Amino acid sequence: MNLILKNSIILSIGLLLGRFSGYIRELVIAEKFGISRIADITILSLTTPDLVNSFISTGILTAVLLPKINSQKNKTDMTPIISQVLSITVACFVIFSLIAPFIFPLEILPFIFIGMLSIFPNSYTSSFATYLTLNRKFTMQSLGTLIFNSILIVGLVIFSNPFLIASMILFSGITRSIIFSKILKKDGYLYSIKHSISFKNLLSAMKRNKPLLIAIFGNGIIFMNPIIDKLIAADFPEGSVAILSFAEKMYLLPVSIIMTTYPVAMYPHLVDAIVESNFKSTIQVLSKSIFITCILGTIIGIAYFLGSHFIVQIIFGITSLTMQNLESINMTTRGYIIAISLSGITLISTNLLFALKQEKLIAIFSIIAVFINYIGDIIVLKQTQSIFQIAWITSMTSIFYFLLTGTSGVWLLYKIRQKWQNTSEKYKINRSAIALKLETEK
Repeated sequence: MNLILKNSIILSIGLLLGRFSGYIRELVIAEKFGISRIADITILSLTTPDLVNSFISTGILTAVLLPKINSQKNKTDMTPIISQVLSITVACFVIFSLIAPFIFPLEILPFIFIGMLSIFPNSYTSSFATYLTLNRKFTMQSLGTLIFNSILIVGLVIFSNPFLIASMILFSGITRSIIFSKILKKDGYLYSIKHSISFKNLLSAMKRNKPLLIAIFGNGIIFMNPIIDKLIAADFPEGSVAILSFAEKMYLLPVSIIMTTYPVAMYPHLVDAIVESNFKSTIQVLSKSIFITCILGTIIGIAYFLGSHFIVQIIFGITSLTMQNLESINMTTRGYIIAISLSGITLISTNLLFALKQEKLIAIFSIIAVFINYIGDIIVLKQTQSIFQIAWITSMTSIFYFLLTGTSGVWLLYKIRQKWQNTSEKYKINRSAIALKLETEK
């Protein structure tokens, strides 16, 4: 368990650096464009690739693929896994290409499509990061966001042309994937780009891995909620998307670097305990993780409730944003407090379902949560157009999703405990019978 804590700290430091670079990126946007329609368009263009990235993010692929990789005989050949992930990426890109002209204004479509090409190197990066997790190399995995944002920040500072900025998004993704691949190759992991991108293998991966598609879709769709929030906020008064995006960064700061790092670090240990049918170890891993994340969630929730205004002033006060803008960001951030507090324990309950191979159940819960969030956003759009209420809807959706995953995880764990006990008792009986037979023969 001390190893889990150590890895959690490593993840926290790496993700803190990544989030810090993300804040610098937001500050550059805020300083250049302020709270304006141009800022809204820029943020939408930068975050649109996340519609697909949310399905192939490192956390999701680790949760879905780690049990699968553990069951493979040859764990050093990454090509089959990469082909599976890439097949999903291709399918998502084709679907997006068909519907994008009906969603976005024509003047920003070229910018968005160039940025969307970054999802292909990102699919490689996410696959590589899963293998880094398998080898407990959390340091390099956690620095992925820092590498990506550092290159992108340079582009934002130097360029103002949207095509050049979009090109920097693509370049950042390619650079990060190359760095990850070289690290894994040093450890003996191999993959073939030509083999992984061949049409035959991509088509075969789609046909062969329907359960994997369901699993990735199921957990990935829940991360579309922030993108849906921004798309709907685009119909709010001018600057609403920028305010929501800046407040979201405030919300994601404690979630990514504190609340979810321990659950991520403990997940390989949880998978090992369940694969070994060790109920005692499973409960020990879960109970300590739940205790730690509950304590952290309470502390951070109180801190944000009492000091969100001060935190916003520190981070965004150095920009040219007005006091009214800062207060809007503060109020929106406060709407996320419940979601912040529940993020860690929700990830634990979701990881438990993944470890128990309940991908379809997660898919159902995720679809329900996205639908509820969307309906809530539409109601806000029609009635008040309040950004704070968009954040509040996110918190209410978090409560609902946690109740679904948490109660299901407890119930399934109770059922599997009985199965493990019956298996153990049969094993003991068989051993006793064999021992008695040997004694009789003597």
